[in-house]
Amino acid sequence: MEQYLTVNELWDVVAGTETVAANATETEKAEFLQKQKSARARIALHVNASQLNAVRLETDPKKIWDELQRLNRPGGFGTRMALRRELTKMKKAPEMPMSKWVTSVRDLARQIKDLKGDIPDEEIIVILTNSLSASYAPLVVQLDSMEEKDRTLSYVITRLIGEERRQTGDRDQEDTPVALVAKKKHKDRSEITCFGCGKKGHYHSECQQEKEKEKPKKPAGGTLL
Repeated sequence: MEQYLTVNELWDVVAGTETVAANATETEKAEFLQKQKSARARIALHVNASQLNAVRLETDPKKIWDELQRLNRPGGFGTRMALRRELTKMKKAPEMPMSKWVTSVRDLARQIKDLKGDIPDEEIIVILTNSLSASYAPLVVQLDSMEEKDRTLSYVITRLIGEERRQTGDRDQEDTPVALVAKKKHKDRSEITCFGCGKKGHYHSECQQEKEKEKPKKPAGGTLL
């Protein structure tokens, strides 16, 4: 933009290095005023709609330029507002881990604070809990009913991560029997050792040697004992 104004011989008016002398002629004053109007118009044609107020409220192009610098320079009000809008629009994707979600929200909030913006912890808590799935509803109700002094940001983060682990753990336990059944393999009979006879290849319940021992013996007289 500065180069554009320079090419059109208007930058000195905007920068404030070209002024009109007190004893200037009416013609010189008119020419300077025309340059100011031209600079103001060219700036207005190159800013977005949200920044037009900065142009409309001033006639002096130098004051307009200074205000636009304040709004757009890194760390300015415009930057903070853009980050705030981004923060309020953040939503947690269902597949996003809770730790990553917390980190992304806190990182953006930290950027705003680094630019001298004020983000209360309560606002961060609202953003963290606002887009959670229905499974977190009981926890959100609990947090809402707590005393404000106890509902700190660190406490809420700990509860959110803990709740995710609990829910994930429950699902893992539900899936475990199925997984075990699917992975279970039959043991090779050649590796089986009978704890009765000590030989391999069969179970104790199948051991013929043990069954022979358990058969009742006949005495000499022929009567079973």
